[in-house]
Amino acid sequence: MRLHSKAVAILIMFLFLMTSVVPMINGSVILYEPEPPVTTIFFDKYTSMITLVAVDYPLNKGSGVKATYYKLDGSPQIEYTEPFQLPEGRHTVEYWSVDYADFMETHKTATYTVDTTPPTVKITSPEMGGIYLLTNKIFTFGSATICIGKVPIEVSANDGDGSGVETVFFDIKNDTGYDSTAPYEYTYKGTHFGELTITVTAIDNMGLMSEPETMTITVFSLGIFR
Repeated sequence: MRLHSKAVAILIMFLFLMTSVVPMINGSVILYEPEPPVTTIFFDKYTSMITLVAVDYPLNKGSGVKATYYKLDGSPQIEYTEPFQLPEGRHTVEYWSVDYADFMETHKTATYTVDTTPPTVKITSPEMGGIYLLTNKIFTFGSATICIGKVPIEVSANDGDGSGVETVFFDIKNDTGYDSTAPYEYTYKGTHFGELTITVTAIDNMGLMSEPETMTITVFSLGIFR
């Protein structure tokens, strides 16, 4: 017996439906649903806002995104409805979406640091009252700091739980320098006799700048020991 080609097509479709797990929405069969949704996360470092965008591929053929969810730092599940702002500090966002066929996307995570607080900086060397000879402190006396020869400058900088210190800048009598690795150091080697003001400033990885730290010392240097 020869079956009509149209009847064969109907029979194949019937067998496919009977042997497949076929999702339904409001009683309607979805004939094409190969993938769960795909969610993309966007972070605006200037506003600290998180935006989640979900798409159910293939476009115009999938069942559509039913809902998007997230957890912030392990919190209970929250349904995403609009962009939200992260507070200060380091945070992990877990996120995923589900479509109308109840296909669930694999959970994904992203970690961001929100930093709105500038770093701090402090001059640790030369020490107040220290007497230095060719960068070596020989003793401490009174409150005046005296350096004979080169001036060793060492700075501590801290950004707390922020983005981290990127660079420390040194400004000494039109002589400038920088150091991007702790301990932050610079040596002044210029010619100078009398009072000398040291100014240091730190900048973090978000571009936030500390308040400048200054220190005035007395220097006797010919500038010949470089």
